[in-house]
Amino acid sequence: MEFRTPLLISAFPSVLLFLLSLVSIILNAHYWILGDWIMGKWIRVADVATMTKFIDIVIEYVDTETNATIVALSLSFATGILGFIAWTQLRRSDYDNEYNESRRRFYTGSTMLMSLASFCASLVALIFHYTKQGNDKEYKGCSSEFRNTENWILYCTREAGACNVLEEWHSSIFVVKNWAAALACREAKAVKWLLIPIMLCDVAIFTLIGMQAWNRRKTRYQRVDGIISHGKDPVFQSKYQ
Repeated sequence: MEFRTPLLISAFPSVLLFLLSLVSIILNAHYWILGDWIMGKWIRVADVATMTKFIDIVIEYVDTETNATIVALSLSFATGILGFIAWTQLRRSDYDNEYNESRRRFYTGSTMLMSLASFCASLVALIFHYTKQGNDKEYKGCSSEFRNTENWILYCTREAGACNVLEEWHSSIFVVKNWAAALACREAKAVKWLLIPIMLCDVAIFTLIGMQAWNRRKTRYQRVDGIISHGKDPVFQSKYQ
């Protein structure tokens, strides 16, 4: 297989990775804004013991999986950009020359390293979405802390807080903002599931760039010898077919 074939194909997952990361970053920032500034962060429920009093439950967000997702999306965004830049540079024929060896290795190595880092970060973020959840039976995904008879604290992930608490148990004072909890819930779930195609793009970029490097290394001297035999000097000829 000629090295240009996997290199050409690598442009598609690079562009797709860039777009997926950009959309995910926007969604992540939006549901963060909804959770911190639009939605309420407490609910009021009836005391099941007396049924005459109300208990105020304050919600505190645990941002471990959100922070991990931000890191993963930042790396994938950079990987998409770097992958496209590598495609524009490595497709040049003069990169077979000896004096471009350092540039060739830089774009190949950095793109493969970034795609690997992006894949690992996305995998960790996806794992955190399922492992960094509380064990409260009533409020799924949250952990509860009892302060006094009229005050509880729930420690929730942003997805659990929006989907399992605020959307269903919101206080009547926040009824007009119930749309925000439902929207934040959908956006949080979308960002979580978009990590899977992001990881697939990382794998595709890593594989295709590695294939072009392997095929290029095996056939580079043959192409250079062919150019010399046609009267072109690969050291000074920067553009040739």
